[in-house]
Amino acid sequence: GGGGGGGGGGAFDLRVRDLSTLLPSVAGHGLGGAKGGDMSYSGLHTWGSAVALAQLVVRDPTMVAGKNVIELGAGTGLPSLAASRYATRVTASDRSEELLANVRHNASLNEGSLMGGLGRLGTRVLLWEEADGCPPEAYQVVLGAELMHEVPTMQALARTVVHLLRGGGAFY
Repeated sequence: GGGGGGGGGGAFDLRVRDLSTLLPSVAGHGLGGAKGGDMSYSGLHTWGSAVALAQLVVRDPTMVAGKNVIELGAGTGLPSLAASRYATRVTASDRSEELLANVRHNASLNEGSLMGGLGRLGTRVLLWEEADGCPPEAYQVVLGAELMHEVPTMQALARTVVHLLRGGGAFY
């Protein structure tokens, strides 16, 4: 169905390339496990929480409409893709250029669905442990799905979100 004006967003399809299928040995590595699971592959998979966050953005586009948005730990970039349809600017960030190359690939797969959003979507490498190296611009919205895996990560995430939202805003 279509949404108009200030109501809910209209339905549309987004496709992403999930690279976790290229790594059959990952299944035994305990992705996301609290006991030191190998998180180096976590960005190759579209997690259920990323699907839910993208659906939330589509159902209530006012949460990102007309705002500068950054997604932390973007992985395949699904929430960033959804937000780019409505936001003024979206930055998909993750810890490596290789992961961000897949986000850009996924954006190109969805150019028609994004209604011009492809031009509003950028990427950047961002390491939470280096909060001082965060982008100098402030954001009004920070998006994140499946971000917290261990206590040091949580502390670095909290510092990064505070830095990014220094002008005020929301973290979803």
